[in-house]
Amino acid sequence: MRMDNTGETDDREFSNAEDLAAADQVKVILDSASFRNAPALRRLLKFLMEKHLAGESEGLKEYSVGVDALGKPESFDPKKDSIVRLQMGRLRQKLAEYGRTEGSDDPYIIELPKGTFAIRCSERLPAPPPPPEPRDSRSRRYLNRALIASLLWSIAAAVWLWRDHHKPAGVQNLWAPALDVLWRPMLNSQRSLVIAIEEPPFAQIAGFGVYRELRLNNWKDIEQSPDVAAIRKALDSPSISPNYYYAPMGEVTAAFLLGRLLGPRVPGLSLIGSRELSWRQIGNSDVIYLGISGFVADIVRGLPVQPDLAEVSGGISNSRPRAGESAFYRDQLPGGPAEDGEAYALITHLPGPAGTGTFTTFTGSSTASRLAAVQYFTDSRHADTLLGKMKLRTGGFPDFYQVLLRVKFKDGVPTRTSLVLSHELRF
Repeated sequence: MRMDNTGETDDREFSNAEDLAAADQVKVILDSASFRNAPALRRLLKFLMEKHLAGESEGLKEYSVGVDALGKPESFDPKKDSIVRLQMGRLRQKLAEYGRTEGSDDPYIIELPKGTFAIRCSERLPAPPPPPEPRDSRSRRYLNRALIASLLWSIAAAVWLWRDHHKPAGVQNLWAPALDVLWRPMLNSQRSLVIAIEEPPFAQIAGFGVYRELRLNNWKDIEQSPDVAAIRKALDSPSISPNYYYAPMGEVTAAFLLGRLLGPRVPGLSLIGSRELSWRQIGNSDVIYLGISGFVADIVRGLPVQPDLAEVSGGISNSRPRAGESAFYRDQLPGGPAEDGEAYALITHLPGPAGTGTFTTFTGSSTASRLAAVQYFTDSRHADTLLGKMKLRTGGFPDFYQVLLRVKFKDGVPTRTSLVLSHELRF
């Protein structure tokens, strides 16, 4: 491939000199630290370079690459095994990473255009000199920082004034007498309110990114997962470590809805991850948890009241079904990547340790169903329905309870939420 005087490239065949330059550059790459610990990628790149020099790149097929370069058996079926596509993508990523770091001063760039097994070699153009920095750029940077800090301080001050001196009409319109009854235990409490959201563990794959297996919520299970082991093997066995820096968007949105509704009405409100939730916090604060029940199962077992309904694999179990109720409510979740389906959400309101304070959970197998549950409990339009369903024979409202909702969702967005049942829990 040559570069003309306009800086553009054409697609003519490599000359012998260009082939030699490409071969020399590939040799440098194969001997680099970036590829030293990636034997599968080294074999693949060497194989592709040999085919290029032999003029056979255009006729290469997935099967021959899998068998001849990656050591797959003759029974290898590219339709069932995506190892070739996976390794080609990895090789492209590795070459780009090498070009940005260790090979940033190399005279040539080696690339593998998507959709082909052909190597492309091009001369590295010198980087353009940076534009001269304006004389006042440093002072402008400090000014921008000062303006940003001032803006943040103004926002914080406005929030403080809003909470302690005003209740805007928009917030007042969110409220209703029925919501006052529903949330009375926290509103009448002098304790602070803690909202905890689940922190699902991701596998941080060294040099690649993160991987999440939805059914695994324990790091030991992830370490022993056959699927994780297969991915590591395909990537030349990089190390893995736990990563907890990601939270489901549904839980983040749900936490915002709760904070918007309850923030102006409770003594103090804080947001934490489930790993930060401690018995000391539960003893001193009212707690709302959003997420899969498994992350707080040990806490629930230690509370003075045990629930009738529980989130289990595939749905919600009912240990004490009443007339007309089922012993199991099965989720209708998709088998593929689509986020369409129907799932149940379980709201559980329990007393805290020694019967002081409250511990409330919004759980279920789908983040869409958990978001829908919070939407239902913070919407004044549904509060009367809830109170009507949960009303006791004496006319009062249960101190502790469970509510089961059925949620339909499309593309992960709740589209319809219906009330299934409620149970009073006795202390």
